[in-house]
Amino acid sequence: MRKGIVLLLLIGLSQPSCSQNKPSGENQPSKTETKMTLVHIDTDAFNALYKKADVQLIDVRTPAEYAEGHLRGSLNIDVMNNQFLEKIDDLDPSKPVYVYCRSGQRSTNAGNQFIDAGFTEVYNLKGGILAWQSEGFPVVDDE
Repeated sequence: MRKGIVLLLLIGLSQPSCSQNKPSGENQPSKTETKMTLVHIDTDAFNALYKKADVQLIDVRTPAEYAEGHLRGSLNIDVMNNQFLEKIDDLDPSKPVYVYCRSGQRSTNAGNQFIDAGFTEVYNLKGGILAWQSEGFPVVDDE
C-alpha cells in the first residue's frame, strides 16, 4: 500500500500541471519583435530594384574605392569608418536600403548593422561591384 502511494505521488509529480501550460502563441514573437534579415540578391534583381523611387543606395567601401567607380546615385558610407553608425542615423529606416561593396563581405556586415539599427528592408548585392561589373552593368566615376 505504501509503495502504491509513493508510486502515485511520483507519477503525479512527473506530469506537468495544467497551470504550467502556456496559451497558444505565448512563446511566439510578436510582429514588432520579429527580427528582419538581410536579403542577398543577384545583380539582375539588384539592378531592377535599386532604381525604384524612395530607396537608399549605399556603397560601403572606402572613399578611394568609391572614387574608382560606383553605381550612379549611390551614397558612400565606409563601413570600416568609426562613425558608420552615426552616419546611417541620418538615413530613413522606413525606406529600403540597398548596400554593396567590392565582393559582398563588407556589405553583408553593413547590412546586418542596418538591421540592428532598426532598418526594416535591407538588400545586399551578392558578389559586390565585382559581380556587377562582370555582368556588364555600368559604374560611374565621381559624379
